[in-house]
Amino acid sequence: MKMLKATFLMIMLLFIIGCQKTPGEMNELFIEARNEIHKGNYNKGIEMLEDLADDGHLLSQKTFAHIYAEGSIVKKDFDKAKYWLNKAAEQGDLEAKILYEKLDKENYQ
Repeated sequence: MKMLKATFLMIMLLFIIGCQKTPGEMNELFIEARNEIHKGNYNKGIEMLEDLADDGHLLSQKTFAHIYAEGSIVKKDFDKAKYWLNKAAEQGDLEAKILYEKLDKENYQ
């Protein structure tokens, strides 16, 4: 029974590790998402960006924040913009931290 549990756990671990994207794969998907947006396929591009941002892709988080702050292809939403900037800042991105603080001041003045 212990061997069966260990085998099951090993298979699950390999499955989880195998499902994670490498940084290179994430960068390629980011370029694809950006291209979709530039072609006018906003829904597809936004969905791809959100998946990447959820997976911790820094540039996607910052891009998503910009999209929400600008409001040109989605409804302007400063709370969502700040959410994504905060996620990027949590990864140590100084630019995201500065932009978060700036947006926070502008939003509440």
